[in-house]
Amino acid sequence: MGSNASADALRYREGYRDITTNDLSMDLNKRFYANTIVSQPDGEFIDTIHEKWAGNYDLLETHHGYIQWLFPIREQGMNSHAQVGKGKGVAWGVSMETVTTMSVSCFRIFLVCFSTQPFVSTWG
Repeated sequence: MGSNASADALRYREGYRDITTNDLSMDLNKRFYANTIVSQPDGEFIDTIHEKWAGNYDLLETHHGYIQWLFPIREQGMNSHAQVGKGKGVAWGVSMETVTTMSVSCFRIFLVCFSTQPFVSTWG
């Protein structure tokens, strides 16, 4: 692992202690998960991604802009349109059950895309 990769991995394991994201105006992820805005660039509403993109390997493989919307990370990644994640415990005004259901659905999209099946039977 290169020095940048090592430093990045350490920051991740330590929970990005050097990043504070308490700005309440940063609500793009919340709005995306609430199905009120589309992912950028050239994206779609999260419900449409779950309903129509799942299993479409060619689309999922060629259009990567949606990934950081489905899985927001704590630093600016490759998609400059996606907002950084705020980290654990951020109240988005949606229930934990809804967030959990959405997260599992997002992981299922990738598992199917890579011809893998969930190994945890409680996933539904």
